[in-house]
Amino acid sequence: TSRRIPMPLHPRRMKASGFNQAELIAQVVGRQTCITCDTRRCHRVKQTEDQKGLTAADRRTNIRGAFSVVQPLHGEYIVIVDDVMTTAATVSELARCLRRAGAGTIEILTLARTPAPK
Repeated sequence: TSRRIPMPLHPRRMKASGFNQAELIAQVVGRQTCITCDTRRCHRVKQTEDQKGLTAADRRTNIRGAFSVVQPLHGEYIVIVDDVMTTAATVSELARCLRRAGAGTIEILTLARTPAPK
């Protein structure tokens, strides 16, 4: 089984913005692929500080423990969809949680890559 998992937003952030940009990207990608979009398997359980302006090390610390996977993945092929990747701290943390839940291959699909802070 293959799944596209958009980067989850914390419920407060979702409520404030009204949409999840990674989910919108995943829906567009879904029209071109046969990979199921799964918005219920992973949740953001920790409201983190904004990553903007943090060093790479601070970003990794900030995002640690931010995600929860609610069902086992049994070796599934996962594509994490995110809008922008800077240091990869966020996608790395989500991938770590997915691996712990039993994911097989994990790939990252991102719309943009920005330079990491110095």
